[in-house]
Amino acid sequence: MTDTVNIQYCMDKFNGEDSKISVVIDAVSNTALKYILECLIDTTSSVYCLGCGEADFSLAGVKVFYNDLCANKLEYTKDRVQLSDDIYFLNYDVLKVKPKDDSVAVCNFSLHEFSVDEYGKFDEIYLEDYVKYLAKNYERILIGEAGLGFLELFSDNHPYIEPKKLIEMFEDYGFDIEYKPIKLSENNDIIIESTPKIRSLTGFVENYYGQNITTEYLRHKLNVIKNDTIAYVLDIQKT
Repeated sequence: MTDTVNIQYCMDKFNGEDSKISVVIDAVSNTALKYILECLIDTTSSVYCLGCGEADFSLAGVKVFYNDLCANKLEYTKDRVQLSDDIYFLNYDVLKVKPKDDSVAVCNFSLHEFSVDEYGKFDEIYLEDYVKYLAKNYERILIGEAGLGFLELFSDNHPYIEPKKLIEMFEDYGFDIEYKPIKLSENNDIIIESTPKIRSLTGFVENYYGQNITTEYLRHKLNVIKNDTIAYVLDIQKT
């Protein structure tokens, strides 16, 4: 198994200067991921990916190499939570190896899925361990998420945790948090691609929640946040 993830060169365009940086990217939305990669990464670089996500990265023009976990994912179901036939989420044990300096770890799962045990049940200790791991190993964390996920994660109606508690966890380790919204396309499509198959946001949510949710209903839910926003990037940096 490849025990490190690395990238040859990173470009920090948020600060307007070229520099090597250490970043974790946690993304389920191609929209958010493409935005992150365009902002931070020289797309001629190579990336080692700890999550399934070839479609995501090819969209942004980044060449992807999978480690053994990804190449043989069916042999590692004990380390994953299976949400559908083609969507898996790693538990935190997989990420205990610290990547090399000046590296980018690309992890295709979101915070609340990352915080479940092997039976798919939420465990707050897992989330605390995850935040602690990130705080110890990284100066900057970028989290990309579809609008519906952030609607739940940062609203009072989140089924697992209070959003303020999550933010406070990062702040306790000296991080500042900034939200970077991603707009709807010009024709107002709200199509989100999910790896490894391309699907609509509606289809993804059906698989994720086991519910039949219409596009119109999703549009209404997303409008609760902001009319022209379907995805967010959470930019978390050490102060």
